[in-house]
Amino acid sequence: MKKTIYKIASVITAVLAIIAIIGAVTVTGSGFLDLNNIARYFLIGFAAVFGIAAVMTGRYGWKSI
Repeated sequence: MKKTIYKIASVITAVLAIIAIIGAVTVTGSGFLDLNNIARYFLIGFAAVFGIAAVMTGRYGWKSI
């Protein structure tokens, strides 16, 4: 049961990392307060954290004992 939860969490965090990367690549902005660079850096950091979490939970979920 615990391995299944780890596998599901791994897949969900990997999908969130992919969505954050897509968001970082496609972010655009214009106007008085152009914050697209800040948003891009935030999303890249967000994707890195979720990528690491996906790898860690995946290692526990698919680890054979």
